[in-house]
Amino acid sequence: MQKQNILIVDDHEPSLEAMSEILSRQGYEVRSTSSGKEALKIMQSGPFDVILTDLVMPDVDGMEILEVATKMDSQPRVIMITAYGSVDKAVEAMRAGAENFIEKPIQSIDELREKVSKAIEKQSLRQE
Repeated sequence: MQKQNILIVDDHEPSLEAMSEILSRQGYEVRSTSSGKEALKIMQSGPFDVILTDLVMPDVDGMEILEVATKMDSQPRVIMITAYGSVDKAVEAMRAGAENFIEKPIQSIDELREKVSKAIEKQSLRQE
């Protein structure tokens, strides 16, 4: 069985490293970057099943990444990560096509694993 590809985008390096390690240990193929601009380039390099992206970043924000992802042929599932706990922004992201959202700092590794697993499952069903 082919490994599922996940892209993680977060300008907060400790969060980025923690999520990358957790999901790599789950057996996912993980690519990560701290730059939204770099993420847009990486997204063109191959299909991703799930993209976890910080909502607020200095160069390219999570909403812009979501917008590009929804137009891709592979239509990866996008999970928003936000330290701002903004329900309004989360709702806006969900309406724009985000799969789910996670608040930072991530309090529960199980929550991260579960939300990614559900997104992978939906993506697999859609691809079938």
